Amino acid sequence: MPSSTVTSKGQITIPADMRDALGLKPGDRVSFELEKDGLIRVVKIQSITDATSGSLKEYATYPPPSAKELRDFAEEAMAEEALAREEKQRRDLAAS
Repeated sequence: MPSSTVTSKGQITIPADMRDALGLKPGDRVSFELEKDGLIRVVKIQSITDATSGSLKEYATYPPPSAKELRDFAEEAMAEEALAREEKQRRDLAAS
């Protein structure tokens, strides 16, 4: 069973075979969970980037819209919003 020594700063080195088994790389974070039987469980903390990577892939459009298409979409959305505001103002004036 691999072992490690606690340094004066309270640090330990996780043995290489354990790091490999957990897929740990320099800079990765781990959590320590104290079990009821006194054992400590070391768990790799998955970054939010890793956890969510690719989760929106099904919503992506390929190829992505061009700058002109994005501009046209934005202009159309602004025009619709302006028309909706105008219509609301007309209704508010008619109601008063």
